[in-house]
Amino acid sequence: MISNRKIKEYGFNSINEYFEYIVTSVLNGQRKQSLELIKALSKSQRRDCLNYFEFDIESGELLDSLRGLLGARYYGSSWLIP
Repeated sequence: MISNRKIKEYGFNSINEYFEYIVTSVLNGQRKQSLELIKALSKSQRRDCLNYFEFDIESGELLDSLRGLLGARYYGSSWLIP
């Protein structure tokens, strides 16, 4: 779980900025770093992260990559974190 203290240590003001950092890492080709950032999230935070990505990023290769890194699975009509 990423605590508010840890978010502040990264220099961020919110968990959403942490999620953006994950996106930036993916865009910069830093897959290992992205995975480490995601692994630090709790299951609940990964769900929030998926929702953030779904809302903020247009569908495409980037969104598919992020879903894969989060371990998201498609069930019925929506993406979920198992």
